[in-house]
Amino acid sequence: MNEIGRLQRRKFFIPNISRFLLNVLVFYLFPSEVGNWMHYLSLASMMFAFFWLVLELIVFLDYKKYPLLVYFPFTFDMTVISVLCYISGGISSPFLFMYLMMVISDTIYSDSRLGFNAMIVSSIFYVTISFSIYFGILEYTNILDYQKNHHWIFYIGVAVFFMYSNAMMHLSIQEVMNQKKKLLDSLESEKQQSEIEEGIALIAQRETENEKIKSESLLLNILPEEIADELKNSGNSKPIFYSSATVLFTDFQGFTEMAETLEPSKLISELDYCFSKFDSLMEKYNLEKLKTIGDSYMCVGGIPKPNKTHAIDCVLAALGMQAIMNDWREMKIQNSEKFWTIRIGIHTGQLIAGVIGQKKFAYDVWGDTVNLASRMESSGLAEKINISGDTYFFVQDFFDCEYRGKIAAKNKGHVDMYLVKGIKKELLTEESQPNSNFYLKYDSRNS
Repeated sequence: MNEIGRLQRRKFFIPNISRFLLNVLVFYLFPSEVGNWMHYLSLASMMFAFFWLVLELIVFLDYKKYPLLVYFPFTFDMTVISVLCYISGGISSPFLFMYLMMVISDTIYSDSRLGFNAMIVSSIFYVTISFSIYFGILEYTNILDYQKNHHWIFYIGVAVFFMYSNAMMHLSIQEVMNQKKKLLDSLESEKQQSEIEEGIALIAQRETENEKIKSESLLLNILPEEIADELKNSGNSKPIFYSSATVLFTDFQGFTEMAETLEPSKLISELDYCFSKFDSLMEKYNLEKLKTIGDSYMCVGGIPKPNKTHAIDCVLAALGMQAIMNDWREMKIQNSEKFWTIRIGIHTGQLIAGVIGQKKFAYDVWGDTVNLASRMESSGLAEKINISGDTYFFVQDFFDCEYRGKIAAKNKGHVDMYLVKGIKKELLTEESQPNSNFYLKYDSRNS
């Protein structure tokens, strides 16, 4: 038997014993020579109570599943006590208190609807017996007159019924408390489950948000923010024509020779060091890194958001690349290691920019400007910044440049080329950094 079964058996066993003792008392009050019908009625009630007590001891009665098992004994008890009140003085009967207590306790202890129905049925029995006595069908005997020498029995009855009522009230309260505890436990369990589910949902939401942030971060590493937003919103990106932009190419001289002798991991590590340093310059000078091809690095100024300082920005970045490679070369010399040198080419002109590919997106540029910028790099000198005449036109007020003359460029004929020496002295601070005059001139270009 489970815990609920043991609780229900304990709940009904004590009231059943009390009910049986109460019926024994009633049976004693009605000997066969006084009102035979009441004698037999009390006998039937006592036997009924005894049967219920034995049944309770032998098998487990599921009162929740079969509520009529509660209904019948309550009805019998109230009928017997109501008749007892009638033949012992009516309203003045000392058993009236016992009857009222039984009605109240049975109604509270059992299902309220069943208790009320039992009270109605017992009242019908009571009225039927009353009419039978009134019309002479049943003989009336005042039991108190007959039992005038046995008033002590009344007190025993009150004591027995007090035990009965107290047991029922106690177990009723216990059941209410148990139900309350179960309800609170259930609510607490539901609350904990809800908190767990909310926690899981929050974790999932945060993970989703983190994954979204990671995805967007990866996308922004591949595409400019404006282009990435356009792809997310519309699913495609239209190519854009730029009337003026500046393209920068770099190449490492001596890379091929070093690649033949260096371990692959060491070679990639050296490239990663240089290109990572270059990446930091892209953000500093508002340039768009497009790609690396082997030992070549390509970036563009003036896209995707147009500006009028893209040529100046590219030259500043080129000077920064020179400084990075000079520091790296000194470190290699100190460690007696081989090193490569950088060659930089820059050209300014028209181009088209956009996204190509369906699965692996790539932001790229097309046009003669790109080809000529590549020729500036391949026609340049080691550790020098080689710019075209078109780029020189935009940067000549900011940088000292050396004219190389018209240099032959592959498939482009002879092209004006200049070597950038550095920022003009009047635009430099004592620490060889751009001064306020430099930035005044720079800001005036975008105004």
